Amino acid sequence: MIKNILTKVAVVMAVIFAVSCNQQVQLDGGYGTITIGLGMDDSIYTRSDSGEPYELTDEETVTISVLQGTQTIVPPTTYIYSELKEASFNVPVGTYTVVATVGESHAAKFDSPFYSGSDEVDVYAEKDNLAEIICSLANVKVSVHFDENFPKYFTSYKVYVDNGSGEGLTFSSELGNLDKIGYFAVTGILNWELTLVNNDGEKWVTSDSYTGVKARQHYPLEFKLSEIEEDPNGSGAFRVTVDNSINVKDYELTLDMGQYGTPEAAPDGFELTNQISFPQGDLNTKSLTYTTEQGWASIIIKPEDNSVAVKSASLNVWYDLVGAEQDVIDDLASIGIKAPSVPYGSTEAVVVDFTEYIASLELGEYTMKVSAYDVKGGSEDTVLPITVMSNVEADMVSVVRWCNMLSLEGKWFATERPSGMGFEYAPAADTTSWTKVNAEDLVFNADIKRYTAVVKGLAANTEYLVRPYTDNEKYLRIMNATTSAPFSVSAVEEWAKFAVIRGVSDSVQDLQFKLSDGSSVWLVPAVSPSFSGGGFVADIRGLDANTGYTLVSAVSNGMEAEINMAFRTENAGIIYNLGFDDWHLDGKIYYPYASGMSIPGSVWDSANKATASLKGSSTVPDSHAIKGQAVKMESKYVVIAFAAGNIYTGRFNAIDGMGADLDWGTPFTSRPVALKGYYDYKGQTINRTKSPYDGMKGQPDKCQIQMFLTDWNGMFNVNTTDGRFVDMNADYIIASGKLESSLNTNGYIEFTIPLVYRDTDRTPTYAVISAASSYLGDYFTGGEGSVMYLDELSLVYDLDALTPSQAASVNYR
Repeated sequence: MIKNILTKVAVVMAVIFAVSCNQQVQLDGGYGTITIGLGMDDSIYTRSDSGEPYELTDEETVTISVLQGTQTIVPPTTYIYSELKEASFNVPVGTYTVVATVGESHAAKFDSPFYSGSDEVDVYAEKDNLAEIICSLANVKVSVHFDENFPKYFTSYKVYVDNGSGEGLTFSSELGNLDKIGYFAVTGILNWELTLVNNDGEKWVTSDSYTGVKARQHYPLEFKLSEIEEDPNGSGAFRVTVDNSINVKDYELTLDMGQYGTPEAAPDGFELTNQISFPQGDLNTKSLTYTTEQGWASIIIKPEDNSVAVKSASLNVWYDLVGAEQDVIDDLASIGIKAPSVPYGSTEAVVVDFTEYIASLELGEYTMKVSAYDVKGGSEDTVLPITVMSNVEADMVSVVRWCNMLSLEGKWFATERPSGMGFEYAPAADTTSWTKVNAEDLVFNADIKRYTAVVKGLAANTEYLVRPYTDNEKYLRIMNATTSAPFSVSAVEEWAKFAVIRGVSDSVQDLQFKLSDGSSVWLVPAVSPSFSGGGFVADIRGLDANTGYTLVSAVSNGMEAEINMAFRTENAGIIYNLGFDDWHLDGKIYYPYASGMSIPGSVWDSANKATASLKGSSTVPDSHAIKGQAVKMESKYVVIAFAAGNIYTGRFNAIDGMGADLDWGTPFTSRPVALKGYYDYKGQTINRTKSPYDGMKGQPDKCQIQMFLTDWNGMFNVNTTDGRFVDMNADYIIASGKLESSLNTNGYIEFTIPLVYRDTDRTPTYAVISAASSYLGDYFTGGEGSVMYLDELSLVYDLDALTPSQAASVNYR
């Protein structure tokens, strides 16, 4: 039942973008507006719930996220509720899942409910699309109440509640928090343990567990105490009724002010120590026998530490043998714990047999606990810190192979290290010649029961057998490993004019590679080799683009390792009109491509259509050039708006308000390492600004030249009016580089912009090159009269054309 009227709340999906056509969200078919109707459903599945409605206040927070399939379009963002009421946002047309949460998600916490809800919405262009979200409780709710009789007879009464996750809450008379509400994450389980301490300090404990626990359920634990009888000695018999509104159970307890013995536990098959170790699979008897003179109230079996591996997930539930139904006894038996159902008040001895359970455990450490309570408040807690160890003294863990050596690791299982422990090895071809590793080469770590050694001086490319030994066990598990060749090549990563070689080697000096192009064979030096952890990486440079080669072998230290690995270098792609020599004039508008070329083949464009009719083209050809013609870009103030001279790979679509709508990118599938060229710049002081750059006025203007590679499926739409730009932090960016400078060059200077690769495993589909006379021109900010000339751009594929620091910045390996 909806407890409050749907409140129409809009959510702003903020898309923040960087300078000079840097960032945007792609449009496919237009945009639509999403608004949100947010409602709170506070109904809970129990007849005892108060049913009070829950309404958000203006100061509360709501977290909103938007998904499209598995992709997060808007990450979880928290808003003050009052700030959402009048907001709206645009997204590309499509189908979205809008998720709203209220409160904090947690395992267990007082007075901190967590609500969540979602709705799927189809967004249509130019329409207001409503996502109706009903947030309902995603927790399990627990409250505790003790009746008025408890303070008369008990100095302390408390209930511990958990959901099997290892985190819980204690409702306690001593803590004064009995009126709080507990909220728990949904695990399907709810456990509680009641502890009472009477006026003479005697303790009584009982517990219970529930399964099938779901979100929106309320467990109000109502504890009622009625005195049945009282004798002259001060003894009292009571019945405790627990009403959790799912079922009702009665627990009868007797408190006696006299002195009585407490329960006792006697182990069979082991001793109760701080560490109890058993060999894996051992079926010798392991049990605990419990005795009492007063009568049993509870015998609880439960894991003390849920962070370790446990044989059965059902052990997250506490098991009470007193009054246990047959399904509880069967469940324990299914995991190897044999125990009887015990009548309340019985004084019979109780045997809990863990033999089959412990025998079924994997190697590791486990902690179990059995808590026994009698009807007079006496108790006995038995903690079993169990270590399951191997049934052999020692074992191999790993063998790491190298060229002339092996790195060995072994382990032992007993508390104390076995005597005479070590390793021995032999060539697989001669198993009669075992050699012991020198004792001084063994390193032992008692904390983790591991030991290691490095065996040196072995033959390369040879199979060896390795095994541990102790004084008692001579023929333990054998592991085999083949030492590696002096060096080997594991991968060749092809670029257009170089290749990256990755391999394995112990020690490499003067590394060279023997290379063939099918007609000749020659030696080439490894460039910039580096070595780490037995591996190496190096370059082969000076290769031709789009050419097949065979890496014949690697040569070092007078040794040659055969490789015979074929590869082909990538294509060194070019982009039309990088020298800016092709132009044509159509009316007042200059276009940076030859007359007669269709727009799809034009490659380059500018925003001249937006400015030419008013103040002439801002981007024009000019004879002030390195060769032929250059492009001249000038920043101008056009009637009501500032516009920077600019040029880019892509096409101009239309004027949109005070800005422009354009598409960026040209198809491109190569991987250059840098963009080179020449520019001449004279910048002015910034005198035209627009928010958020109003504070830039009076600072020097800057020019901008940038290039980036992407894996877009098509050209990328930019709208400077709406603030839609390329997101340079998005996953679709493969490599990028940028130059921004306020330097007045007084003539042409050469520049090199290394392309920094984020991902060398993907092939680009589009390239963007852009330049502007004012770097904040897309934000209508810059200096009138700033002028940049740009000429003779070129794509660099050869790392030798870069300085060492520039080559390193490419991040190509």
